Amino acid sequence: MKTACALCFVLLLAFTGCDTVTVDKPFGDRMEPSRLERFVGKWMDREANHFELRLSKNRELVGGHLEWDEEAQSFTSKTVVLDVRSLSNSDYLFLTESGKTVFFRIDFSNTNQLKLFFPDPRKFRDAVSEGTLSGVITPKKNDHFDVKITTDEKLTSFLSKDGWKKYFLEEPLFEYTRLGSKN
Repeated sequence: MKTACALCFVLLLAFTGCDTVTVDKPFGDRMEPSRLERFVGKWMDREANHFELRLSKNRELVGGHLEWDEEAQSFTSKTVVLDVRSLSNSDYLFLTESGKTVFFRIDFSNTNQLKLFFPDPRKFRDAVSEGTLSGVITPKKNDHFDVKITTDEKLTSFLSKDGWKKYFLEEPLFEYTRLGSKN
């Protein structure tokens, strides 16, 4: 799996039967370009796949990588615009595809390491079932389910209080190491 597409991997979960958590729209404030600059650089994932993040002229964070096309016997480039936002003292990454928006909690405590934590589907399902969060739970085959969280005051208040990190998986779904200098 290639790195920039690895970020999109979670979107595939929504279509394959795994438990997923999505939001109806991104929450928080768009990250200022001056803060986005810390993401700029070349990165490598755990499988040694490489990708690069840059700020576009529009001041958007754009990720890209090369992917081998076996049929064409050539490389093609893949590009994705990343929506990075802040809420309270935390940062989140949003990816939207086919009307589904997935999100990750970003841990960037080490400037040379970027970790993305996926929401824990069971804990978010329970929060919706209990009425702590607004949303819809959709059952799927084999006891799997989708949770679609409504972006509202309940959610922003919930993610601004102590203890919210326990609603994300303990281990990062994706982990990247910066290669070389920042630029």
